[in-house]
Amino acid sequence: MDSDKTFYAKTLFYQGSYLACHSTISAMNEPSFQLILFSARSLISLKKFEEAIDLLEKFLDSQPSARALTLLAKFHQKNSTTDAEREKFSEDAEALTEEIADEENDGIDSVLRVTLATLLILLDNVTLAIFLLKQGVQLKSLEAVALLVSLYLSPRIRRPDLARALYRSAKSWADDAILLQMAEAWISAITGSAAGSASGKDPGGYQSAFYVFDEMTNTSTASPDHVNVNGLNGKAVTQLAMGHVDEAQANLVEALRINPEDESALANAIVIRAHLDSEDSETSNLLEKLKSINPRHPLIVDLDQHSILFDEAAKKFVSSTA
Repeated sequence: MDSDKTFYAKTLFYQGSYLACHSTISAMNEPSFQLILFSARSLISLKKFEEAIDLLEKFLDSQPSARALTLLAKFHQKNSTTDAEREKFSEDAEALTEEIADEENDGIDSVLRVTLATLLILLDNVTLAIFLLKQGVQLKSLEAVALLVSLYLSPRIRRPDLARALYRSAKSWADDAILLQMAEAWISAITGSAAGSASGKDPGGYQSAFYVFDEMTNTSTASPDHVNVNGLNGKAVTQLAMGHVDEAQANLVEALRINPEDESALANAIVIRAHLDSEDSETSNLLEKLKSINPRHPLIVDLDQHSILFDEAAKKFVSSTA
C-alpha cells in the first residue's frame, strides 16, 4: 500500500502534471527509489532529458529500470536517428527485456516493463511491446493495462474492440483507480460510446470522457505547477467532437499558454483550424513549430505521407494531360 505522499505523487504523474510530480518528489526527504523513477519519468515528459539521465546515473549498475529509463531519455534526446542508431537502441532494449525474467524487477509496479514497452513502440517493435504488456496485464499491472489500451486505440493498430475488452476485464479487479478512469476516457473519446458498453454502440461517450478530463483539470489548479495540460487537451478533443468549437479552442489557447511546446496541444490546435475561420499562415506556423519539436509526431508523419501521395498523383495527372 502506497503512503499518502507516494500516492499523491504518482497520481500527479498519471494525470500528466509532470512538473508538480517532480517538484513534490524533490521536496521529500530521502524519497524511495520508486519515487525517484517517477521523478525521472516526469523530467523525460518535460523534455528535460539530461536532468533525468543525471538523476538516474548512480542507480545504473544496480537497477535495470534506471537503465531502461536512461535509454528512453537518450532516445528522446535525438530529434532524429539514423538506421544504425535505431538498431542499437533496439538491441539495448531487447537485451534489457531479459531482466524482466528476474522477479525482483517485475510485478505490479514494474516501471522496467512499461518503459521498455514504450521504447519498443517508438522503435516500431510493436509485437514485442504487446507481448511484454500482456504479461504485465496478467500480473494486474494497471500501467500495463493503460499503455496497452492506448496502443490498441492508436492509429497503428485501431482496435477499439480490444481496448474495450481489456478495460472491462481490468475493471473487475482494479476498482476506481485513476489509470482506469483515464483508460475509460480514452476509449470514450476515440469511439464516442461509453467504455463499459458491451456493444460499443451506446451514446454519451464524448460527454463521459469530458467529465473525466474536466475533473483532472479541476483537481490540479491549486498552484501553477499543478495545471494539467493533458486534461485541457482531453477537454478540447471531446468538446470539438461534440461540436463545441469555441470552447475547445479556449482550452487549447490555455494549454499553449501554460506550455507553448506541448505536442498534443499543438497538434490539436492545427486540427481545430479546419473548423475555424483562420489564416493559413497560422496553421503553417503551428505545423513548423510541431515539426521542429518532434519531426516523428504522428500528425507530421501522416501529413508528410499524404503530401508524397499527392505529389505522385499530380505527376500522373500532368503526364496524362501532356
